[in-house]
Amino acid sequence: KKAKKFSGEGTNKNLEISEFVPYPSPFNPIKEPAHIRIDINRDAIGDVYILDLAANPVKTINNVNLTTGLNEIEWDGKNSSGRICNNGVYSIVIKAKSGNLSVERYTKVMLIKGEK
Repeated sequence: KKAKKFSGEGTNKNLEISEFVPYPSPFNPIKEPAHIRIDINRDAIGDVYILDLAANPVKTINNVNLTTGLNEIEWDGKNSSGRICNNGVYSIVIKAKSGNLSVERYTKVMLIKGEK
C-alpha cells in the first residue's frame, strides 16, 4: 500500500512522526472513509493497527510506504472481515521503521454510522 505524499522534508537524525491525525472525526463510513494524516521526518515502512476500546485488533494495514513529509492513508471503517465496525471510539496505532530507527504513535477516531 502506498501512502500519498503531500510535502515536507526532514533532516533530524531520529525517526519522528510530528503529526498523526485522523479526519473527519467522527466519520460515517457509509459516506466516506477516515483519512489518517501522518507527517514523518524520513522515509519509512509503517504498520497501522485499528483497535477497539478493549484493545482488541479490528484491522491491520501492513507495510505502508511512508515518504518524508506529509502522507495520508484511509480506513474505510471496516474490520478485517470486511464488515463495517460498530459505532464507537477506535484507537489507531502506527509503528514505523527506517533502518534501525523506529517510532510508535497513537491517536483515536470516532466512528458513527448513519443514513446514506
